[in-house]
Amino acid sequence: LNRYLLANKHMTPFESIEVWLEMKLPIFVARQFVRHRTAALNEISGRYVTLPAEWYIPEVVGGKAKDKKQGQEDNLDEGEQRFFKTSLDLHCQAGYAEYTSAINRGVAAEHARMFLSLNHYTHWLWKQDLRNLMGFLSLRQHGHAQIEAQAYANTIVALLEPHIPGLMALYKELVAI
Repeated sequence: LNRYLLANKHMTPFESIEVWLEMKLPIFVARQFVRHRTAALNEISGRYVTLPAEWYIPEVVGGKAKDKKQGQEDNLDEGEQRFFKTSLDLHCQAGYAEYTSAINRGVAAEHARMFLSLNHYTHWLWKQDLRNLMGFLSLRQHGHAQIEAQAYANTIVALLEPHIPGLMALYKELVAI
């Protein structure tokens, strides 16, 4: 039945299955995720708690793609990558120091957090029905999606497989790009 429903795009029954995920992800990846507008989420805002000193530094720094406006290619030499990673980390350390200093000086956390960079980690609970999650995953697993978004999507698929193995096998066969 599930095969028939998925193959023929009868997706309504899959809206009855809810998936809850707890994620820690860089803010710039989170912005890509919320564009789908099909999930309910509860994100730590940084208004009530001091955010931890955690930010994302890519393992491989991609260079600008030569043949398209967006995206990246593995075309930067090791020296350029090292320069970028070191500079980015120093920038994040300085921003975080300003953030904590502002809080210690009495600045409201909701304003102090403006010192934090887009690669600072956020944390949220994400709830989505399986129909919309499959659509979301198929877009974020696509080769044109941002590398970091692909990594999160692939991890979500891996997390779901032990819990709903039959449905995830059908997803890979019939839905995934």
